[in-house]
Parts: sequence; structure tokens; C-alpha cells
Amino acid sequence: MNPGARRAVAAASAWLLAGIFLFAGLEKWLQPGAFADAIADYRLLPGAWVNLAAVLIPAWEIAAALALLVPGWRRSGALIILGLCAVFFAAVVSALARGLDIDCGCFGPLARRADWMTLLLDLALGACALYLAKPSRGGT
Repeated sequence: MNPGARRAVAAASAWLLAGIFLFAGLEKWLQPGAFADAIADYRLLPGAWVNLAAVLIPAWEIAAALALLVPGWRRSGALIILGLCAVFFAAVVSALARGLDIDCGCFGPLARRADWMTLLLDLALGACALYLAKPSRGGT
């Protein structure tokens, strides 16, 4: 891919990913109690850590989304999102393996069930973040 096309794909990917994670992070930030309930439903964290996670996760999502919009910080934002996607993927796999029928907790009131489609969406977002996190020879 030529450098101009690579920059255009990177910019479009960054804006798309930033929009998704900014929306998701703000929805959770505005409703921390509902997000804490969604986290608790996964039954992975001790009760004392649930509220902390309900505050930190949206903060990281918002910060990473904003970082994606600054070309010099894009790789850092993408790496944070890649990490968030990996943790979320593991949580959903764990919930599915244990037969939990829960909301994913992704988009506040627009949350969907944590299912195989949720995993596919997470993989797609993770792949986009990986593309942006990959060091490039062309300085994109």
C-alpha cells in the first residue's frame, strides 16, 4: 500500500475506533452504577474492585479514544484499546464458558448480550487497534 493510502486508512481507522470508544466510555462514565452492575455480572472481580473498575475502564476508554485523534499519540491510544479488547475478550469467553447469560456492558443502555457476536465485534475492534499500533515504516 502506498504511503498516502496507508495514512488515509490509518486516519479513518483511528476516527472510527475513537468514535466507538469515546461513545462507549462516555456512556459508562455517565452511568457508573449500571456499569458496575455489568462488571459484577461477569463474576471475575472481588466486590471491592468492581466500583474501581467501573471508574477506571471508562476513563481509559475515553483517554485512549482521544489519543487516537492525535497523530503523535495514536499508537499509544491503539495499544491501550488493544489491551482493553484483550481483557474484554477473555471476560466474555469466561462468561460464555460458565454459561452466564449477561449483558456485555459495552454501550450503556445500548448494551447487547455477551455472546459470540460480541466476541466477533471485539476481535474486529482489536484488529483495527492492532493495525494502528503496529509501528510503520512510513511514519503513519
